[in-house]
Amino acid sequence: MKYQTIDEGGAVSHALLELNARRPKEIYLCAFEGLKGKIDKQGNIYGTCIGTSTQNTLEDYYQRATPVNDWHGQGPVILGACAAASVLRQCRDKIHE
Repeated sequence: MKYQTIDEGGAVSHALLELNARRPKEIYLCAFEGLKGKIDKQGNIYGTCIGTSTQNTLEDYYQRATPVNDWHGQGPVILGACAAASVLRQCRDKIHE
């Protein structure tokens, strides 16, 4: 499953790792791959939908704008990066055991 917006992808990938699911590392790394695809080499974040209140229709809600570097995406990206660092540390530690 791929998430359309970075805030959904980042939050879900972080939550999966925190929940310690049966295969958290594999699931998380898959989610993080999608998150990485929304960040360019300059660090610009793409695909974060704007905040919104009630919309007239469900279609209006789904069609919200996704401006580059919208502030709603910064937290999920930071959480996702921190979780990635944690997964990579765990993998490295297992190799060196």
